Amino acid sequence: MLTIQQVGNEILTNQPRRFYVFCGAESGIKDKYIEHLQSYYNNNKVELDSFETLVSQLQYEPLISIPTLYIIRYDKEFWSKVSESTANLISDIYIDGTVVMIFSENASAKISKNLGDYAIDIAPLSEQLKMKYLVNEFPQISEVIIQAVVNLSENYLMARNVCQSISKLPATKVNDITAEDIDNLFVIRGGVDEKAIQGDIYCRDVAKALVDFDNFSGDRNFLFYNIMNTMTTLEKQNNRAWNKSDVVMFNDLAYQFLLQSRTIYVDLYNVLVMLFCSMGISPIPMLRCEL
Repeated sequence: MLTIQQVGNEILTNQPRRFYVFCGAESGIKDKYIEHLQSYYNNNKVELDSFETLVSQLQYEPLISIPTLYIIRYDKEFWSKVSESTANLISDIYIDGTVVMIFSENASAKISKNLGDYAIDIAPLSEQLKMKYLVNEFPQISEVIIQAVVNLSENYLMARNVCQSISKLPATKVNDITAEDIDNLFVIRGGVDEKAIQGDIYCRDVAKALVDFDNFSGDRNFLFYNIMNTMTTLEKQNNRAWNKSDVVMFNDLAYQFLLQSRTIYVDLYNVLVMLFCSMGISPIPMLRCEL
């Protein structure tokens, strides 16, 4: 298995491998590495739905090739079918660029055994490591302020998002902010997980869904699957807030937005806000992502 130091050094020094399997709960580090890889490959990014699709697309060397970042998220079939032959298959396909497969679970025994040269467990960071990474990434913010952010944040992803926001302030204002300001501005009083948002969708509570989404501390990409799972549950129940037609339409809309987010560059935050707002309309409107 790879270590976080090893993978971080490879990616951040622009010497990435052809293939990575990111496992574990720490979304912030995954986001950081993905952002760097996307920049390294000049925003040539392709999101695919499965490893099987990747193999079919990269089976042969093309006449013209552009170095590209390929991302595959939560491919359950790949996760369950990993074997000795998987590593051989990865070696055989033509990859001009880097493939990153992302999972929220810790690496299974099969992943560790068969894909040890590609896989890494990214566990929640200690406070010391959070400080180290944030101080290196945001040198314009004082360590005192970063320490306040870390103290108030539930995880590295949340702390990094807050630091990114603070870094956008005018240079003369960056280090004037206080811990109280941070708490008031970013409402860091415990992160919201996908279960809370699932409950908001179940109750069709648009206002609460938007507030909880702003405080969501996990991977936003996962919310599409969360929404579709909720719709599958609602389809089997009688729920006063949702009629059957709206359940089907909202599930279809979430799926279309998911597909579009994988094929074109869209702002995930705005796309999900638009999706949550559509819950307040019946019948559910058919919307589309805009570049």
